[in-house]
Amino acid sequence: MEEYMGKEINLWEFRLETDIQIKIDEFGKLSDKIDRVKSELETLSERYRGIEDEIRPVLEELNKMGTKSLRTKSYLVTIKRMGYSRENYKYKESFEKGLEKVNKNTRKVLEEILQTTKTLTTIGTSIGVQKIDEGWLRDLWKRVVGSFKRLRTTLKGNNKELDELNGLLDRMGV
Repeated sequence: MEEYMGKEINLWEFRLETDIQIKIDEFGKLSDKIDRVKSELETLSERYRGIEDEIRPVLEELNKMGTKSLRTKSYLVTIKRMGYSRENYKYKESFEKGLEKVNKNTRKVLEEILQTTKTLTTIGTSIGVQKIDEGWLRDLWKRVVGSFKRLRTTLKGNNKELDELNGLLDRMGV
């Protein structure tokens, strides 16, 4: 069940073609698998970065002495690109500061130039998928609890009726 404009919609009401149903199920399975792989990748990446931080200084020191790599039986590790410092300029911040320092006419011209550099980026629609089992289990629980509540109400009513019948039988002397 999905919520659409405040109303829950069951996709089965639309009688989707079997091909679409199969694709939706595959989409859900792929989404679950991607989530698992992303989680595993995140854990592995953290470990990788930790080891890399330990190996990099050793390789940099060896590089200063003329050795370009380290080798084990299975792997060869080399520095792909030596690290360096680079100056970066924040052009947008500089431009905005410069706008404060110029007269109104120049500011107007610069703001017009800024408007000509504006770009429009379209973000595609994203869709989500959730395993039915999660909602299904909650709905089952609600149904079970609801059934017990109705049964309890019925039993209370039956007990009241039985008490009335017993009182009537007592009055009749039976």
